[in-house]
Amino acid sequence: MRLWHTDLIDVLPRKQLISQWREILYLKKVLIEKDSYNHVLVDVVMTFPLSDFKIYTDMVTAEIIRRGYKIDLGKYIDVMKWDGNNSFVCGDIEDMSNFSKPGNFSNSYAIFITWHNSAYLRQCLANLKEKYDRGSVMDNEWKVIDDKFHDIIKEMRI
Repeated sequence: MRLWHTDLIDVLPRKQLISQWREILYLKKVLIEKDSYNHVLVDVVMTFPLSDFKIYTDMVTAEIIRRGYKIDLGKYIDVMKWDGNNSFVCGDIEDMSNFSKPGNFSNSYAIFITWHNSAYLRQCLANLKEKYDRGSVMDNEWKVIDDKFHDIIKEMRI
């Protein structure tokens, strides 16, 4: 289970992006059951405001739509309306009209600040490089990642 670094969302390989959608939905389910699950990812997500999780969901959803993949937008709206207390109300993002169009929150806020930092970006890049080395990430997908993060990857010597 992983929430990829926010800077990687626009270059994630297809498999990782679609899997990220499933992770978000599963994570929401687990967060609703708060005390019934102990996992390092769940634990770290719970240390941040719910709005960070919602904005991350918005970023991933917007990228999925930008690429032309099909998802159930009703599930997106359920996450965005969820208030963190097993209720589905507006919560901490005020304007309900924005829920119908993913991408409205993505560029407005810095999220997971102490977690999605340069060290975590490097961890995620190393993970993707291993997937590339093992054939799970295709050449064209790795090239997109390398083009965006070439200097960091070169510095990491991976």
